[in-house]
Amino acid sequence: MNRPYAILGLLVVAVVGVAVVTRALGHQDDKTLIQESLRQSLEASRKGEPGGVLEALSSKFKFNDQESSGFQGMIAKYIKNQKPDITVTNQNPIVTGDEARITSPVKLKISVPILGDKTVTIPDVVMVFHKETGHEFLILPVTKWRLAEVQASNVDPTAIGIE
Repeated sequence: MNRPYAILGLLVVAVVGVAVVTRALGHQDDKTLIQESLRQSLEASRKGEPGGVLEALSSKFKFNDQESSGFQGMIAKYIKNQKPDITVTNQNPIVTGDEARITSPVKLKISVPILGDKTVTIPDVVMVFHKETGHEFLILPVTKWRLAEVQASNVDPTAIGIE
């Protein structure tokens, strides 16, 4: 009776041990972690997979100084339905402590019913990332860079398919 529990315990210890060693050997600098988070969320957006986008957003996410934390459902629906193809020209973050900024033109391509594909370029979008603590395998604390704020001046929401 104790043998199955011992085997299960060894398996759990082995999985956690492999995860810790992999994490320690594969440690990346902040700039690389931010770029990878951005790359993964842009790819998820193109595929219409809201989970990958929402994972990259801070729980305190703001858009143009407006709190957007209660809009995860609307964001998820937009990603799923529109599958926006977003291109961030400059993906080079400037890291200062637990905050990083990327300022770049952003090209947004969406499909609008009746009108077909529509492309909008928004100049000088400021993306602010914050370093937050997340968990891997439900128990291992890991550092994650999440998008906390986007500043995009002169953006008409109807021009990008948001009503």
